[in-house]
Amino acid sequence: MKKFNFIIVLFLLVSCASLDKKYSQTERPSRKVADIDVANLTPTEKATYNLISYLKKTNYFDFIGSQIHGWPKNDNSKSFWWGTYWSGVRIFKKDGRVTFLHPHDGSDNNGFRTAGLMIGMCYAQALSPHAEWNYQIQKMVRGFSSWILASDSLSRPDRAKVLSRAHYTENVTVKEPKYEYLVDYSLNRPGTDNQSTQYVEISDNPTFGHIWLKNSRSLDDIGEMILAMVQLNSCRSQLSAETNADIDQMNSLYSKWSVDVEDNKFQFPSLTKQGEYTRSNAPLTLITRKFLPTGLVAISLLHGVDDHTESLLTNLDLITVSLLGKKLNNDAIEMIRAANIAALLEAKTLKSDRLVSKLTSRVQIRIDQDSKILNDLKSWPRINKADIAGAFIHAHNAGVNISQEQINHIYKSLADADETTPSGDPKYNIFSSTVPDGEYGYGLTETSLIPARSVAQLIGTCSSKFRDSRQESLLNCDVLNKFLTEVH
Repeated sequence: MKKFNFIIVLFLLVSCASLDKKYSQTERPSRKVADIDVANLTPTEKATYNLISYLKKTNYFDFIGSQIHGWPKNDNSKSFWWGTYWSGVRIFKKDGRVTFLHPHDGSDNNGFRTAGLMIGMCYAQALSPHAEWNYQIQKMVRGFSSWILASDSLSRPDRAKVLSRAHYTENVTVKEPKYEYLVDYSLNRPGTDNQSTQYVEISDNPTFGHIWLKNSRSLDDIGEMILAMVQLNSCRSQLSAETNADIDQMNSLYSKWSVDVEDNKFQFPSLTKQGEYTRSNAPLTLITRKFLPTGLVAISLLHGVDDHTESLLTNLDLITVSLLGKKLNNDAIEMIRAANIAALLEAKTLKSDRLVSKLTSRVQIRIDQDSKILNDLKSWPRINKADIAGAFIHAHNAGVNISQEQINHIYKSLADADETTPSGDPKYNIFSSTVPDGEYGYGLTETSLIPARSVAQLIGTCSSKFRDSRQESLLNCDVLNKFLTEVH
């Protein structure tokens, strides 16, 4: 009976996928995922159904591709095209034309969102290669590089590169086969400064021309970014030579940046409002040495491993979470999670067995702490419980054994994401002529139990290079692969 029910599920999902082949994004008729009795499916089968259902409801791959932007490939007036996933953007549709308006105070921590989506896209590409997904991954890889390249100036050729929060060119029109829209950066040329970041004018950037850069890069999303950079190894064999060359460039830029950071005692260099190179981001050192030694290790491993790297690894973060955890905000806990797993993946790539052993134990302790938090959420009012499901998925994809309780929480979170995401939300097909004028939200709608950026990362159970093959996959990989193959 269970097998029969699952065959029905598979037939319905593949039938929906066939509609995608018949219609383009702008021509596709509205449709609903059929109501199916999933009570008799196994947990693995139900999770596979929930994931595929969510990907279909959100028009996931086309939608993510349309949201990632920076400078488009179609406009060759710049020497470098790229894209990232932003925050705070407002989307307007008027007379059928779509505009992405960036807010006056800009976007911060774009690495969180861009990295998370790049990982999911990479896992999908590893399992079922598509030329379009290769292109979207390439766009995001180049987006990572753009955050460093933006600091260059022809008039200051000897100035060291720094990592920016974001940068803003003049307005530009994105033209792709499935969509076209205007990107309006005008409110950021310059934007509004605040106590954390200022807009720096660079009128002679050799790559992007006249831009405004947001300075004082924070640590918040660095772990997630490094994690994504290493997990790209899971799909590199399915990427084009051009995309692999862009990955090599990105890795080289961040390796050199990490040397500068470590030489500066792990303070992030930046640019002053006047464009002068500065090493004055002092609070970062205090914070990292207090609760994030794995952040130091993850940055150091970007340029290799030696005895000094291992000496950076103390137990301060574990002690801090145990003693001060309930006073730490969610951002601090999330930085610890990402840095731990990023450093573990780097150590595996560099074949440093001693570090792998130490970091695996550390990740295990960290996710076990998260399990305890889930069972005592009232005592952790500053924690975003959605991030915990994402941490369990990252750990699983990194080869760390997770418990049945943690697997069940992933399944529960995935089911919630699917069941609370309505079918036919117009934002996911905004470029269709059937969607009326108005304002629409940017990016995936968040759900309560799992970050939107983490949902597709579950595909890694079938394709992550680092996953422990001795642990069963959390999805039916054959069914998932068949669905992904049908996506167009």
